[in-house]
Amino acid sequence: MRLAPKYLDGVLLAVNALPGVRAVLDAPRCEQERAWIFDQTHDWRAELSGAGSYTRDRRVFAPLWKTATLVQGTERTLAEMIDFVARHHPGDTLLVAPSFLSLLANTDVEGLVAEWRKKLSGRLVFVGRESLDEDWVDGIRRTQAAVFRDLRGPRGGSRAPVVGGFLPFRREGDETGNLEEILRLWRLAGFPPPAAWPFSAGLLPDSPIPRHTPLVAFPIGFDASRFAWEGEVIEVELPIGIDATCSMLRRLARKFRCTRRTEAVIREESRALADRIRPLCERTLAGLGVAVLGDPWTADGLCRALGELGVEACLVGVLRRGNAADPVLARLDRPGRQILLDPKRADFERELRRLARNRICEAVVGSAVVADAARQAGLATVEISAPHYLEHFAEPTPYMGFAGLARLAERLTNAVEHQRHLAEHARKRSRRP
Repeated sequence: MRLAPKYLDGVLLAVNALPGVRAVLDAPRCEQERAWIFDQTHDWRAELSGAGSYTRDRRVFAPLWKTATLVQGTERTLAEMIDFVARHHPGDTLLVAPSFLSLLANTDVEGLVAEWRKKLSGRLVFVGRESLDEDWVDGIRRTQAAVFRDLRGPRGGSRAPVVGGFLPFRREGDETGNLEEILRLWRLAGFPPPAAWPFSAGLLPDSPIPRHTPLVAFPIGFDASRFAWEGEVIEVELPIGIDATCSMLRRLARKFRCTRRTEAVIREESRALADRIRPLCERTLAGLGVAVLGDPWTADGLCRALGELGVEACLVGVLRRGNAADPVLARLDRPGRQILLDPKRADFERELRRLARNRICEAVVGSAVVADAARQAGLATVEISAPHYLEHFAEPTPYMGFAGLARLAERLTNAVEHQRHLAEHARKRSRRP
């Protein structure tokens, strides 16, 4: 069993980040269990499956497939479900996405959506899929590209940018905290307020976005070939850690001609951050070994941020299909670091146990998909990105930006010190007569 989440998992994450949107999956109804598990463990504020068994606020739907559906085709059942959702939720944007089985059945989902667009007054958006091996990153990117194509309007543009590619993995305080931190720095640096930020900020445009509006593109959800954006594209790094945050700010400062003001913000934020995190680095973090697990951009950001704290990422599990060619993967490769791309669960957990036995690794930072195995090996865990299992946040707890690095240092320090305390008491108990 491989650890990388599937294509529909990425679609669900993107739907969760887009207010006022519902999704119909061309899949057997059991796929709705993904949304239920998502609500129960990963994001306690999501309610993709609704607040109860018979509520009308459900946001993810799938038709009831019978045994003969795959043989006869799924178009009819899919059309009935689109009609049902559109009638019960008029005015809401409706995304339609194929599943693994609908590709095997060769269902013309795109053609069906084009036909139903003529019948419905609300937005109906087709989320494409071309192969069976696409994973959650492809699901996120295809969903964002489809929505941005639908929002695109007439020619023209404006100085105020739209923001794409950014995706909060859930609606809880860690991810909303990232957004607050980015917007705080954005305002301090004097950048023009975004005209639209459809994913995460909830800034949906009242009218179509002019075609030549500049696009600030974060890496997880942005793929140039799928977006085909006609305006200027300003690609920025995911701001995890000091270096990446400064890179993002400076890239935008050059575009918006705020260089002097931005540099002043960077100096002040860096000085204040150093004072806050210095005791944590000196007492616990410097020289610490950890494993990192996440999508390529979050994994890379965490490795670089942890390095700024004096922490060594000795093992990195990249939750991405093995044939991906994302340029960021090359940056992860470092001497003394083991990289597992699209790892099998057994392989990653075996490496965790080996590193723990040899006292090379004390914690796992990132996705919680191996949290149980990590704890069994005596390792601390810090849950960041998707999916989450046990950690939830009511208040802003970012891991991006300057404030995010302080929070990351704080969370990792506390987790490691707690685990060391438990281990020391376990040793004392074992020595008692």
